[in-house]
Amino acid sequence: MTDAADDVEPTADETAERDDEVAITDDGQIHLVVAGAEYWLKRPTIGVMRDLEERVVSLAQADVEVAQRLAKAVKAAAAQVAADNDAEINLDDDKGASDRLDALLAWWQDVVAALDRRGRHLPDEVDDLPAWLASWDLVRDVRQAWRAVPYRPGGRPKR
Repeated sequence: MTDAADDVEPTADETAERDDEVAITDDGQIHLVVAGAEYWLKRPTIGVMRDLEERVVSLAQADVEVAQRLAKAVKAAAAQVAADNDAEINLDDDKGASDRLDALLAWWQDVVAALDRRGRHLPDEVDDLPAWLASWDLVRDVRQAWRAVPYRPGGRPKR
């Protein structure tokens, strides 16, 4: 006997609710729902993990360099204001922020392309991706999940 609720297609509201989901399982798998599409990401092999780590570290270093540059600019502007109360503060915006954001979202596109169990891909346009994918907290949590369950001989997780 089947349940009638199982035969019902999800409504647009139910699909919209699923647009903003991420879950990390105990065995290091990542479950994403983006734009109504579901992705199950397996744990990366050591080589893939190394490549993904190198890329995300270079992205993080770029963010640190920008933060250091902006901190110096703020300090210089504060000194200028302290010396001359009529001085204008002119801090350039971080023009590279959009490029760094796009690079982080491209990293996620590559993660999904390499690790999705069904070979699915995230949307090509970074504007179509949810903002929460650009969270460094999420990147940290995913990397920790991948490291938490070591592989045993034969390439399978120990759990």
